[in-house]
Amino acid sequence: MNCELSAGMRFSLISRFFKKRLDDAGSKMELTGVQLMVLGQLNRLEHSGLAQIRQRDLEKAAHLGHPTMTELIKRLEKKGFVHCCVSPTDRRSKVISSTEKAHCLHGELERVDKEVFDTMCRGLTEEQRLAVTAALDIMLKNAFETMGKEVCESDD
Repeated sequence: MNCELSAGMRFSLISRFFKKRLDDAGSKMELTGVQLMVLGQLNRLEHSGLAQIRQRDLEKAAHLGHPTMTELIKRLEKKGFVHCCVSPTDRRSKVISSTEKAHCLHGELERVDKEVFDTMCRGLTEEQRLAVTAALDIMLKNAFETMGKEVCESDD
């Protein structure tokens, strides 16, 4: 490994590796890595106890803008992974839910995520892996604070 790489380049390479592995896993299901990530966030929100998951909730959780999320949801609905309807409590909001087809993917999503992390952490002790995760959590918090956002933004 070239130790002359800047920290930014190291993060970029790790990000590309992770994205490529997600895209590879998704391609078997005719999904992109971003679509898999959105389905994973939707699953997390569904299990968090929210009565309804609005598009805005999903945008915040996935850190994606409205136009991007609108297109992603359209594609996921067309492929049968999500169902969308107008909110019964606020006609301006779109409520999104996973379909049975999406529920079948969640185990695979967790498996791929763990596999990629395990691959990147090969040769590290459990203590080092926990330290990596803790350091990344702090770095994410710092990055989002710099942008004036929270890593896990709550509902307004």
